Order: sequence, then structure tokens, then C-alpha cells
Amino acid sequence: MLRMADIIREFHDEYYASVDFRVWQNDLACDIYRKLSAHTFSDKLQEVPKVTALCEAMSNKNYRGLTIESRMIHGYNNSGVSFDYMGKTSKKELGDMAIISIVTVDRRIFLLKTAFIQNKDSKTNDWGIDEKQIFLLKNFPTFTGERGMLKSQTFTFLNRSGTLGNYGLFLPNGDMTFLTAQNVFCSQHSNSRISFDSIRNEASGCYSRRTLRGIQMCNLNKRCCDFNNYIDCRYCNSLDTFAFDGQYPFFGGYTYALDIYEVVRELTYFNLGELSCTLYGNNINSDLLNCTGMILAAAFGYNIGEGYFNRDNRQGFNHSGDEINMSVILNHLELKGKHIK
Repeated sequence: MLRMADIIREFHDEYYASVDFRVWQNDLACDIYRKLSAHTFSDKLQEVPKVTALCEAMSNKNYRGLTIESRMIHGYNNSGVSFDYMGKTSKKELGDMAIISIVTVDRRIFLLKTAFIQNKDSKTNDWGIDEKQIFLLKNFPTFTGERGMLKSQTFTFLNRSGTLGNYGLFLPNGDMTFLTAQNVFCSQHSNSRISFDSIRNEASGCYSRRTLRGIQMCNLNKRCCDFNNYIDCRYCNSLDTFAFDGQYPFFGGYTYALDIYEVVRELTYFNLGELSCTLYGNNINSDLLNCTGMILAAAFGYNIGEGYFNRDNRQGFNHSGDEINMSVILNHLELKGKHIK
């Protein structure tokens, strides 16, 4: 079995420290900007076209062992799940978009992260926030699926990182800012609106704290053993010390990304979303893993089983029209395992 230290070292050498990979990231960001710019001068809100354009720009992208695909699950555009809100049953969609990030070695899952995203558009630099939607994405109360693949199934997500529920807020200039539902909730004004200025002010403090944390936690041995308390430390015994410039691939739980460039970089460093599976199939959040598997199957026909991501067994898929309406982005890295003897 490839050791954790080798996986991190291989990613660092082949991707994180690579100028070629940074050029690829920059080109991807430029592609997204070009797609979004086609929807910036309309008098009407362009939320659905912008989500579609974003997904189109992130489809069929490849860099060595990394691939990004996107697919739309077409179905009902009303409620996806029901949950208890302030003592009453409420129904809301789980999100407009799901980003699923998977790192595998010989198809065996090293880690899997999921991020649900609610997209909002605005003709100004502020957005109205629905109180029930943000309650769902911030707290993830136990919920039951209303339609399609999740129908009549009840889920409880741990969301230990606080990065499972997020917002993707489109700016009038064709950009997008990304932040967790927790940060949206805290940055709201009294009229249940959030402005880009308030987001930027909150993010500046977050960036400062992250830089200090990176200096204090540059020992990768300790960082691995603190990996949300999920890692068996026998895999960490011989790790080298890396600083990673204060930003850790795989280990990060990004809470703010102020523009598309940041979104692309943290996505492709596998720092967006909540972990449900890590270290060769160690299931750490069963309900989230099961829900993610259903979304993958509905969108792409791929399946997760016994710690493996079965890309080779692609099945035909059809939508009955009874599914939840969701755009799905699959971000997958297959490491070659050059350290395997």
C-alpha cells in the first residue's frame, strides 16, 4: 500500500510545485471567465445560464492524472429535501451544484470530499439570502429526500469541517466569490442581504489567520496525525517536514475564495468540501458517502464500492424527470503510485 507520505510527496512534486500545472490552472480560470462574460450585460438575472456556463467551462479538462468533468442532473427544480426548521417542516433544494473531489491510487480512494453549493446572481454587489436555505446549508439538520434518487431516504451529515454547505455568488463583472454558508450567515446585514464588501472584509482576517497557522503547523508529521483525527498514525511515522507555503493540498478546508482563480486553485488542490472517505476507503461519514455515491451514479454512472472508485465500469444512465435539479462537477486525481515497489 502506498504510504500517505509518498502520496503527498508525489502530489507536491508533480502538481503543487509545478509551473506547468499553475499554467494549466490559470488557463482553466481564463476559460471560465470567458464563458461567464457572455452573461454579464443582460438586464435580467442570469443564475441558471451562469451555472451552466461554469459547468461547461469545467467539463472535459485534463492534466496528466487529473480530470474534471461536469454533468447536469435534469429534474424538478423545486424542493429536494425536507427538514425541521424552527419546529415546522420545511422543503428546500440541497443545492444548485455539487463539487465532488476524489483522489485515488490505482482506483483505490485516498480521500473523497463533497461540497454542496447554492448559487446566487445579482445586478449589484449584494445578494438576498433565504433564511431556510442558509439554515439547511449551515446546520445540515437531519433531512429526508423528497424526489428522485434521494426519495424517502433520511440523511445525517457530520460536517465537521463546516465546509459542506457553501454559496457561489456571481458578481456583475463576470466573476464569482465562493464562501461557506457559515460565513454567509455571519456576514449578513440586518436585512438578510450580504455584500461583496462585507465578504472581502471578513476574508482579509481569514487570510491573515491562515498565514499564521501555516507558520505554526509546518510539521507535516503532526499535520497528518491531526487530519481531523481520522488517520491511523502508523502511516505518518516517516514523513518529511514540508511548509507548503502555509497552504496544504488535501488538508485545507477553504472557507473563502474571492474570485475564480482562487476557486480553481483550491479545487484542484483538493481543499474544497467535507471529507467522507479517507486513507484507502476508511469511511468516516457514511450518510455523506452514500449520498455522494448516489449523485455520482445519477450524473455520470460511476460508482463507489468497497473503497474503490470504479471509473472503468461506466453504466448507461437515464433521468426519469423525477430527480433533483443539480449541476455536478467531478474533480478526480489518479496518482500513478510511482513509489509502489
